[in-house]
Amino acid sequence: MMRSFIPFGDPWKLEIQVPYSLLVSDRELSWTCGQVPLDGASNVLAPNDLLGQTRVVCDHIEAILGKNGIPLSAIGKLVLYYVQREADDAARMMACCRERFGTRPVLVPIAVPYFYYDGMLIEADAFGGAADGATYEHSRDGALVKIVDAGELSWVGLTIDPARMTEGIALLQSALADFGIAPDQRLAEHWMAPQGNAGRLADTLWQARLISDKGSLVESADPAARLVGELTYVRGRTAKVERETRDIGNVRVVSRRSGRFVWLSGRSLDPELGLVPQTTKLMEALAEALAAEDMDFNSVVKSTSHYVGGSTADELYENMMVRNGYYQRPGPASTGLPVFRLADQNSRIAVDFLALGDPTVCNNANTST
Repeated sequence: MMRSFIPFGDPWKLEIQVPYSLLVSDRELSWTCGQVPLDGASNVLAPNDLLGQTRVVCDHIEAILGKNGIPLSAIGKLVLYYVQREADDAARMMACCRERFGTRPVLVPIAVPYFYYDGMLIEADAFGGAADGATYEHSRDGALVKIVDAGELSWVGLTIDPARMTEGIALLQSALADFGIAPDQRLAEHWMAPQGNAGRLADTLWQARLISDKGSLVESADPAARLVGELTYVRGRTAKVERETRDIGNVRVVSRRSGRFVWLSGRSLDPELGLVPQTTKLMEALAEALAAEDMDFNSVVKSTSHYVGGSTADELYENMMVRNGYYQRPGPASTGLPVFRLADQNSRIAVDFLALGDPTVCNNANTST
């Protein structure tokens, strides 16, 4: 399958023009931007109703995948950012997603303090891949791990009781071995820790070689949350991941490459800079890191930005405008939203993206304005 894009505008859009796509597909893999409960006029639908908004977001995902002829059975992972108001919000939200998409996808719930539109309670990323790949799920000692084979990649979701980290890490290691994945095949990672425990848990993950940059760990808005891991591994017995962590200026950059896949993650280390200046320095460093991989921003298919800021759309747009300047339409599937804080509290924003080589497969056949 050639690389294709579904542009912004239908079934929903933001209040500003953005150089991003609702969906990017490449071969069997697909990535949506963060799907939100908005309509075509940027109005929040089902305001302050988490389940109602979850259904709206599921409708958006189904509609967008349908435009590209992708079956719902191809969905292998959903990352669910949500504002928690009741103790059972995550369970009810995930049950709603399972009702719509079945039990196959990895579900990754992440509590955030608020969103950038009043009354908005959820934002969801959907990841598609080979629909017939194997799955694995096991729970033990207060931990749960699920793995989905998406073809070229495998997606892993993990939740661990913070008081039982040793047992949870052992469960992950056992699950990967059972699924035929080597620890050094990890391409990408996001970790979310309960409020107040980020430093200790980041140290434990570092010692287990499960995190490349301790300061990038996201601290959840929920102090009672479990540790959540969203991990991506390359497939194939001989597949290896080359990795490097370096500072470009005052920006910490993690680079990983395997075959045609490159994952880059960065955050500013300068405590004197505010959100927008940190975003500027960060994007400059990531541009340099992309160039070192013989790539540019046209190679990026999925971008994720976690920033520490307020609950207004203006704060989103201010740092988004910096990021927007590096892309041309149709652009990647992009997600950006406020989080409680990062483990390194000197950092106001962390950005990562997945870039793909082999530009000969790229076209814009499905783009429009």
